[in-house]
Amino acid sequence: MKGLFQKLKQHPAAVNTGLAILSLLFTISAFEVAVRLKHAYGHIKGRDHFEYEMDDRLGWKAAKNYIWRGSKADAGGTPYQVDMSTDGRGFRLFGNPKTEKTKILVIGDSFTHAKDVSNDKTYYAHLGDLMNAEIFAYGVVGYGTLQEFMIADEYIDAIEPDLLLLQFCSNDFINNSVALERLSPLNNNRTRRPYLTDSGDIEYILPKALPWLRNFANHNSQLLSWIFSAYDVRTIDKQNDVFKTIGQKDGNIPEYKKAIQTTRRLLEKLENRVSPIPIATFCVDDFRPYVEDYQSLCQELDFIFIPGVVEAIQESKAQGEIVMAADGGHWNERGHKICAEVLAEHLKDIKGQ
Repeated sequence: MKGLFQKLKQHPAAVNTGLAILSLLFTISAFEVAVRLKHAYGHIKGRDHFEYEMDDRLGWKAAKNYIWRGSKADAGGTPYQVDMSTDGRGFRLFGNPKTEKTKILVIGDSFTHAKDVSNDKTYYAHLGDLMNAEIFAYGVVGYGTLQEFMIADEYIDAIEPDLLLLQFCSNDFINNSVALERLSPLNNNRTRRPYLTDSGDIEYILPKALPWLRNFANHNSQLLSWIFSAYDVRTIDKQNDVFKTIGQKDGNIPEYKKAIQTTRRLLEKLENRVSPIPIATFCVDDFRPYVEDYQSLCQELDFIFIPGVVEAIQESKAQGEIVMAADGGHWNERGHKICAEVLAEHLKDIKGQ
């Protein structure tokens, strides 16, 4: 040991460098632990939570056996209680596959993930009550059509539903295109996800700068993920988002035209996989030209397109009802119930009703 100290004294610069590195590693580790403890404490207190987790095949998926109970507020500031949970597959609702009732498989993005309402207050829970149907519902924030197809592909045979209900959001066109997602800070999930290539293969890309480091952070470091997220929020340019540009140019952008065709191929892929099960679908917004283009695709593919959800919610809003959650973009309990009523009215004639 004495000899070791003597050697170290002969190389003071190397010793100082080593100590500096150790100090840096210790500091980083301490901050990483602090961030993880903060998130864990916040989850317990109902203020901070991760309702999704990373997945090599899907990019990310709904957290399994997730529970969150606490108070949230609607867009008017009125608090209400939320009891949100998922099962061991990440489903918000997973009914009995052997039931004699009509079975409906619901797949979508954050509107179906529905973290702002309790399980029994979601639009699909209300739909199940209104139609006396067995509901199976899976949704995840930021999902595109390919990820939704992959969920259907995984569970369709086990559930054998009488109907597949696909929830659509205008930004799905963006999420189905690598090029458009790179140009869209507002609709970029900053996470590695699958995309359908022109040849029909699946490629995995994280459409942001430093994709390898971001992917490492998403899987291994909450501290580094937080740093990237904070940077993205501070540098986001809402005025120059490609989603807005497409609307201003009425869809006359080559990459958007290509995204429409990619979405069509994904919907065909879904149709072929679940056939002869019928597919019904509806939109949760009314942004142009997205909704019109999506409706045209549904008509070409003979999907059951359900109109009126957004209009009914907007009408209630115009009459003074609070229909949105605190973020102003997703529905509160009332918004979900209105959606269910519109869906049930259009779906009342499906098998078993």
